[in-house]
Amino acid sequence: MKLETTDYPQLRVVMEFIRARTGLVFPPSRQEDAEACVRKTMEGAHIDDSQRFVQLLDADESVFDELISSLTVSETYFFREPQQFEFIRLQILPELQRARQLDAGLRFWSAGCASGEEAYSLAILLEQEGLAQRATILATDISGAVLTMARKASYSSWSFRGNSVDAMAQYFHRRSDRFLLRDSFRHQVAFRSLNLAVDNYPSHATGTLNTDVILCRNVLIYFDQDTVARIARRLFAALAGGGWLITGPSDPPLWDYAPFETKVTEAGVFYRRSPQMASLPSLREPASSAYGSPRRVMVHEALATKGVATKPVQALPQAVPERALLPGKFDREPPPSIQPPNDVAAYVSSIRALADGGELHQAAAEAAAAIQVQPLATELHYIRAIILAGLGQYDEASASLRRVIYLDPSLAVAHFTLGSVLWRSGAEAETRRCYRNVLALCAERPPQELLQLSEGETAGRMAEAARNQLALIDRDRETMP
Repeated sequence: MKLETTDYPQLRVVMEFIRARTGLVFPPSRQEDAEACVRKTMEGAHIDDSQRFVQLLDADESVFDELISSLTVSETYFFREPQQFEFIRLQILPELQRARQLDAGLRFWSAGCASGEEAYSLAILLEQEGLAQRATILATDISGAVLTMARKASYSSWSFRGNSVDAMAQYFHRRSDRFLLRDSFRHQVAFRSLNLAVDNYPSHATGTLNTDVILCRNVLIYFDQDTVARIARRLFAALAGGGWLITGPSDPPLWDYAPFETKVTEAGVFYRRSPQMASLPSLREPASSAYGSPRRVMVHEALATKGVATKPVQALPQAVPERALLPGKFDREPPPSIQPPNDVAAYVSSIRALADGGELHQAAAEAAAAIQVQPLATELHYIRAIILAGLGQYDEASASLRRVIYLDPSLAVAHFTLGSVLWRSGAEAETRRCYRNVLALCAERPPQELLQLSEGETAGRMAEAARNQLALIDRDRETMP
């Protein structure tokens, strides 16, 4: 089936749908290519009516993903824009090492990572600089297809243009005409789906809080000015104090949209959040953490060694009072605490490793299995909620977070994360209540007190984060048409 020339104007309906859902726009110079991608996808689906095709895109994620992948094919290769990587090596990394505690993890985010070369370039650079053990790398993209390719980490020689294949050989295994990245670098990167045009970040649920370095290169050129402004504000909010944002040479300037410090160099414009500006808290991992390590103890193996098949399982209450599930209802004594055995930490490490390897569904299943053995372990319920949110299962994530709050109403991080998830679902009133709960809980503690499950964040920083999120909600409301 071929679309006739007279049908081409119908494609505007499709392009408007794409813009509304993703924020992607295409200038006249790219309009013809974009329309060609739409026509090809419609032909593959055997549909010649734009309205029917939009309905299919809305209902079938695989077709939608196929179209987005073809529309956003980006030019990427290892150490693209080498001067920018040298700026990271020579200025940003030494500065971060001076500013951060020795045991504090460094967080990097490749936003719009495509097939993974940029994120893996970061992993190689960090290994070269001796920082791999204290760093985590998040890589996100809107396209599930390219994320699947990225996780495989298998490349042709074309991905090394501008670099000597021989110089890069030590980081890869040669398989015929393909180059497979070594596992130590693959496991350094966590790939997740994220649409920059959707306002669900920065948040604990997406892993985008308190980032030290964000690379968002040659991505913003796809968005209109209003969307670029929103993304700029959210990327700024995602940075830790003293953190850096790096864009591509063709990307629009961002200094008008957020209070960045800017540094103009031969390698381009670099954006920085002032170290004096409070940043949002994240679940930072200490350098000794097993998070993301390729060595993991599978939960089901750990359960098997303990004879779980014959062990009675203590179920959580089936009839939890409604008032206990509502955010804001934490002015009561928590239920009697039962200390979970020490192996809860092993379960959590295993689940996190699965999630960072992109196996979110398996990680969620492992978390559910561990909860059957340790039903009162708040940390297991909490990490399951984070994973469910990463899968887009916001209702289930909310339910898990409410269970965490039922088990321990004093956990400020659980209230904060529930607020992030509820905001993604459009529940503004409940979101505000969650952040106000955070403020109330943190006010009862010394500002420097470390908060449970926050892995190194203080009551003062968490309270500042809640205030920032409330202000972000107000700003978004003011900018709504």
